Amino acid sequence: MRLFRCLLLLLILFTLHISLFADAGPKPSMKFKLVYKTSKPVKVIEGWQLESKFQAFNVFDTLIRRGPQGFNLSQDKASSVSYGYDDYHKIAIKFDDRVRESNVFQDESFNSSYELTVYDDRMEVKDVTSFMKDSTVMATFIKALLLTLALELLVAFIYLKLAKKPLKILLVVILGNLFTVPMLWFVFPLMLNIGSAILAGELFAFITEALFLLTLSRKWFKPGGAFLLSFMMNLLSLLIGGLALLLMIGF
Repeated sequence: MRLFRCLLLLLILFTLHISLFADAGPKPSMKFKLVYKTSKPVKVIEGWQLESKFQAFNVFDTLIRRGPQGFNLSQDKASSVSYGYDDYHKIAIKFDDRVRESNVFQDESFNSSYELTVYDDRMEVKDVTSFMKDSTVMATFIKALLLTLALELLVAFIYLKLAKKPLKILLVVILGNLFTVPMLWFVFPLMLNIGSAILAGELFAFITEALFLLTLSRKWFKPGGAFLLSFMMNLLSLLIGGLALLLMIGF
């Protein structure tokens, strides 16, 4: 048991060390390809990305440059990075003949790609984000499920080897995750706000996966061992898995 406590302490210290670098990870971004459909050539002078919490865009701010955050523009393309976008966006560009504004648009993915078409009197933004960059709920859920399984199976494998327990117990770990991860993603957010859903969902996963071990592998587990293994698996998947998932979506 002392060995398992040392392993748990090392796991906590390692995950806390990893979390210190979270701000160095990827930020939400947008990329724009400018397509010209004007009656005569126009030249880009400068531009801005406007942000608003309201679809009517009656109150808005300019995305200001702060560290990596900012809006970049050239004749054929534009891009932006933000610590956190508002809900609604608009692009305004000053050309050598006039200022044009785009339609109001929203972004659905962590790294969104757009086609920005320039007309004589306006601009239109169209979302062209590829499937591989999709960060909608279902795409992210599949990534989270696979990543959670990989991390928790790794922890369980090490534990079972050290404890000299049969590796067939890994099947119980898989069954437990196939039950808890969908609940965490699709049931708890319907009942609670995001913060409470994460807290309650992780507690649910911790207890449920321990009960799976006690029920389906009762010959090999006492309550202390089952709850210790479940705690270590869920701690790793929450901290390291959450950061890794962010990096996967970001890139």
